[in-house]
Amino acid sequence: MKRYSLAIAALCTLLCVFCDENGGEQSDTTSAPVRGHPTEPIDTQAYYDSVLSVLLAREDTVFADPENTTLVPPLLSAAFDTSTGAFYVAGKATYNPDYPEPARDEARKRAARYVGERWALYLKAWHTGQSLAFGTRVSGNIMYSKELYSREQDDTLYQLLIVPVGSVVLDGAPAPEGK
Repeated sequence: MKRYSLAIAALCTLLCVFCDENGGEQSDTTSAPVRGHPTEPIDTQAYYDSVLSVLLAREDTVFADPENTTLVPPLLSAAFDTSTGAFYVAGKATYNPDYPEPARDEARKRAARYVGERWALYLKAWHTGQSLAFGTRVSGNIMYSKELYSREQDDTLYQLLIVPVGSVVLDGAPAPEGK
């Protein structure tokens, strides 16, 4: 019986050595990149800044010509992330000089978030096939949004928000299940 145990142990060892890709030798996994993945970490701040700049430019073109519905698809394409099922939206706001100094920053943050979430309502309407001009009344609830990045330029605050599509509920639309 002892002879069979030793034979099985030897066989298992040989199988492990020969079935291993490298013949049982240690491999340096840091030298070879995994297929399709970058070897260097992504600079998320630069990435988010780039996304924010693109969204601001597209939002500004729609804002400048709200009746031109041909400007909507490029914005929707830039804002909707198919891998996460979420919208990226940009919000911006300036200081209100009438507010007392301590409240200015918080009010500006809330205003920028409100502007971004308003864009999310429009994007959800356009994403679901509604053809409406920007500026047309659209209302609903944003159940969740998260600030990914923000930057300041002079007195203007720019925010990049991520808003899952399912967390945007337009008035008159059925609420997601379980809410």
